[in-house]
Amino acid sequence: MAGDSAVKYRRFMGVRSLGFLIAAALFAAACGSDSEQPAISSVSSTVPVATAVGESEEPASVADTDIESDWTPSVDPIHAVTVTSDIVYGQGETGGGGTLTDLPMDLYVPDVEGQDRFPLVVTIHGGGFNGGSKATTAFVSDQFAQRGYIVASLNYRLSGDDPVPSSRVQSLYDKIGGAGATAQRRAAVAAMDDTMTALDFLHSRPDVDPSQTVLWGNSAGAITALYVGYAMDDFGIERPPVAAVVSNSGGFIGQAGTAAMFIEETDGVISGPPDSFSEGPIFMTHATGDPVVPYQLSQDIVDRAEALGHPYERFTVDAVSHGLPDGLFRTEFSSGVSVFQAQVNWLDSFLVGAVEAVALRSGVD
Repeated sequence: MAGDSAVKYRRFMGVRSLGFLIAAALFAAACGSDSEQPAISSVSSTVPVATAVGESEEPASVADTDIESDWTPSVDPIHAVTVTSDIVYGQGETGGGGTLTDLPMDLYVPDVEGQDRFPLVVTIHGGGFNGGSKATTAFVSDQFAQRGYIVASLNYRLSGDDPVPSSRVQSLYDKIGGAGATAQRRAAVAAMDDTMTALDFLHSRPDVDPSQTVLWGNSAGAITALYVGYAMDDFGIERPPVAAVVSNSGGFIGQAGTAAMFIEETDGVISGPPDSFSEGPIFMTHATGDPVVPYQLSQDIVDRAEALGHPYERFTVDAVSHGLPDGLFRTEFSSGVSVFQAQVNWLDSFLVGAVEAVALRSGVD
């Protein structure tokens, strides 16, 4: 099971808690390159991904999750979607302290007949913790929603906001230097803080099933998703349920240790009902020559996951690019299946099974 190969599936073992020290200098571009250069791709996984039908030609990337056992994922984007913009999901301290700033999200709700509760995908934009906005994940968010997921696209505090993370993440904040840390490092912690605030808000909605929550991120958003999904317990921080993470050009960046030191669990998905989660599976995409977030960071996750037997998937392109050169919708994962749809299919395979496992443990028919 060494190395990725073009058509071979290898064990994609999930990832787990990762301690934290954000190394500020690595974050720059938020989204993958749109260059047209050819790239050689490879995939490593243990879970075969079913073929999909025609897909959008727009460049983007996306992840999926499945919620209730009677909910059937849709391969094709078939559902009408209602978008509500700029919903305030919380507030965060900015201006070096003393000022509270509203935190907005856009919510994408599919119109699915007979369905009033949905799996949740939270999309987290990139931008090096210096820039970017929820507008950059609008297409991805809409594509998820057309396939039957409720989707929240977040704005979070950036370095220019001079953010002060809340007491919820104090231990993590202290670890990166507290008030003496650079604005970018503080913004990284604030992004994690804000993501958990958004999860609290979303999980209180009657149309969201918290047990079927996926974090999808790109670049800095992927780093945020990874840390929220797997590292919070290493700092004694209680987080809302997260069933899986999709990381596009992300990794665990820091000087406090490596993935080998912090990834610990072998369970994947759910350790007990109703909402008791171990660290769930992870789907990664990464270019081998990424000049912003080093490819080695995803390799570190793969190495540790392989050693533990934790569910994961990684799709790789041999290119000098931050992100897949042709995007997640134009890049084929396998014949006729885009990387985007592969993420959807892969998450379905885990999360539908997770729901059934909970029902069995709970004695539910």
